[in-house]
Amino acid sequence: MKLFKSTTIMLDCGLDMTSTLNFLPLPLVQSPRLSKLPGWVLKDGSTFLDKELKECSGHVFVDSVPEFCLPETELLDLSTVDVILISNYHCMMALPYITEYTGFTGTVYATEPTVQIGRLLMEELVNSIERVPKAQSASMWKNKEVQRLLPAPLKDAVEVSMWRKCYTMPEVNAALSKIQLVGYSQKIELFGAVQVTPLSSGYALGSSNWIIQSHYEKVSYVSGSSLLTTHPQPMDQASLKNSDVLILTGLTQIPTANPDGMVGEFCSNLAMTVRNGGNVLVPCYPSGVIYDLLECLYQYIDSAGLSNVPFYFISPVANSSLEFSQIFAEWLCHNKQTKVYLPEPPFPHAELIQTNKLKHYPSIHGDFSNDFKQPCVVFTGHPSLRFGDVVHFMELWGKSSLNTVIFTEPDFSYLDALAPYQPLAMKCVYCPIDTRLNFIQVSKLLKEVQPLHVVCPEQYTQPPPTQSHRTDLMIDCQPPAMSYRRAEVLTLPYKRRYEKIEIMPDLADSLVPLEIKPGISLATVSAVLHTKDNKHVLQLPPKPPQPPASKKRKRVSDDVPECKSLKPLLSGSIPVDQFVQTLEKEALQGESLEQQNLELSKEREKENSVIQRDQKPSPSWRSKGSPDPIPCLSSLCGVDKEGRAGEAKIVQIKTGKGGLVDMEDSGKSLAIPCTSRGTLEKLYPLGIQVFIDAAASPVTPRSIHGAPGPSLVPPGFLNQQWRKQLRKTLREVHKVGKFLMLIKNLSRFKCLLFLPSKNSSLQPHHPKSWVEF
Repeated sequence: MKLFKSTTIMLDCGLDMTSTLNFLPLPLVQSPRLSKLPGWVLKDGSTFLDKELKECSGHVFVDSVPEFCLPETELLDLSTVDVILISNYHCMMALPYITEYTGFTGTVYATEPTVQIGRLLMEELVNSIERVPKAQSASMWKNKEVQRLLPAPLKDAVEVSMWRKCYTMPEVNAALSKIQLVGYSQKIELFGAVQVTPLSSGYALGSSNWIIQSHYEKVSYVSGSSLLTTHPQPMDQASLKNSDVLILTGLTQIPTANPDGMVGEFCSNLAMTVRNGGNVLVPCYPSGVIYDLLECLYQYIDSAGLSNVPFYFISPVANSSLEFSQIFAEWLCHNKQTKVYLPEPPFPHAELIQTNKLKHYPSIHGDFSNDFKQPCVVFTGHPSLRFGDVVHFMELWGKSSLNTVIFTEPDFSYLDALAPYQPLAMKCVYCPIDTRLNFIQVSKLLKEVQPLHVVCPEQYTQPPPTQSHRTDLMIDCQPPAMSYRRAEVLTLPYKRRYEKIEIMPDLADSLVPLEIKPGISLATVSAVLHTKDNKHVLQLPPKPPQPPASKKRKRVSDDVPECKSLKPLLSGSIPVDQFVQTLEKEALQGESLEQQNLELSKEREKENSVIQRDQKPSPSWRSKGSPDPIPCLSSLCGVDKEGRAGEAKIVQIKTGKGGLVDMEDSGKSLAIPCTSRGTLEKLYPLGIQVFIDAAASPVTPRSIHGAPGPSLVPPGFLNQQWRKQLRKTLREVHKVGKFLMLIKNLSRFKCLLFLPSKNSSLQPHHPKSWVEF
């Protein structure tokens, strides 16, 4: 699962079928041997599980319909997934569980061969299980308290409560209807934010690697790839270059086995068994490696003297599989594509069918019963040996040592697959053919494509547990690969740095670049950013509508929405000295200002300081026609006079008569808020620092003359008139940008304020309890 630019992408939805190895096989014909297996009994003699669990040759199996381990559904709400990318038909077997049971409403992308062959695999799976129904269903053993009493591997099974029975064909059809077909190198836009592209992986018909990229980031997903020359198109490596992150998975499960050597061993064991009068059983999938095996046998049978030995391919989808392999010519390698234009069938099994050397049947019933001859070679499923026609042949041929079962699929342990058939007399040969990338090929690939980061499962970064000395059986790259475990959340090591924005031609023509350094020019832009479908465009700002020439009243339908002109934005360094001088001269008319040393010195060091202001209009700031509160700002910085709002702060008040300032709180003065509705009597015992919220009830500053002396003011109180005048006086200072002005010597005003300190014993009538300013 991957989250990229707010788009949730699910990478594949494979189904873990190894859970079926814990169940008894489903025979097409009643098996006396399986029906007589004893029930499993706990060590204390309890028999409450003997109906669900059966024991066979020291192994315990569940006597129920096989169940499958679903992908992780607890870590993420799958209804939030936007897109599912399918790599190959083996990685889509869990799709019906997701689309039909989780509320998923997104889109699934896959190539046409992947969808068609994936449908065949699902159809075979459903058919094999549904035609052998089980009357009982086992669930008691899944209880956690019971499971820990069971022997391995049932005791160690993961998330057994999440195991589910097989889906149905209506659910398969519903899931496949949500898939959108794509072709190699086709670019698909996801909500305008992300672009995904499938690339040939060289592993199977239609198998894909995926590129997930934006304008400035690129993530590659490599899963189930092959560099060997087989029937699919070769792997596209060039498109994987320049990746910020490469997610690597689906490597070979048997890194020590050479596929060419395994094919040779397969053919030699097959020929030896047939010459001795025995039969050969090959458990396999209905697509994939079977095409390569039939092609090798086509070249081998004549030289080995096997031309008279019949080959049977038994599967509910056998006919469709063989036909699809011939019609997907554009998805095949170059040599097989050229045969199509000769015209010749790309695969030689077409000739085997024409000469009756290869026969295919939907099941062991019907025509197969009439044509069946021995010795023979049978290709059938399922590779797990738990369901399908293979169960019948294991029961039929398992008692003779002349017969041989050859395992070619690496997905299942052949020892675990054979466990419920023990004791077994027939020979077993393990020839796993896995054409996916091994560690040597991966190391070479990573050196060629050179991704900045590699992400892979933890088991790829360390040698196999049984071969800890084999350091060549692990990924070796620089920088070291990031690894992850099951159910672990991993943050991909890339950062979004840029976003692409297009500029309209008319706006581009209006720009006037200014060279600031040799070869570097900048231009200021005043524009409107238009965003739609995650694509950003800069356009010229709209012009305000012209007033109508006629004085006639408009109809309502003719009204045009008001278009306000853009206000200038200020940037650049601030000339502090000139700023203060202008304030002294124009704003306060000769009154002295002090800079707040700490803040102004820091701002002076910054070359690119910005005057920031709240641009939200404040209708109550001042009435029409009232003077600009601080006119110097307009002339100095070009700040618009309309709508200025913010806070004013007095950080200190000096009277020039330091003895009158009450400092008995030992410098522990605090600041308290004061709004227009509050009374100044609330400015008690915390000292003389005052916060004034100018936006709460802004008033145009005015001069206050003729203020009475202390004898006219009742001790400890200020009447309504003087409270109003004092509020106006304190609002003489406004917050402009990041600068806080310090006012002293307000000699124009004469007003007294009672400010007792926290520990003061002075009373309101005491002269030292008053501060003059």
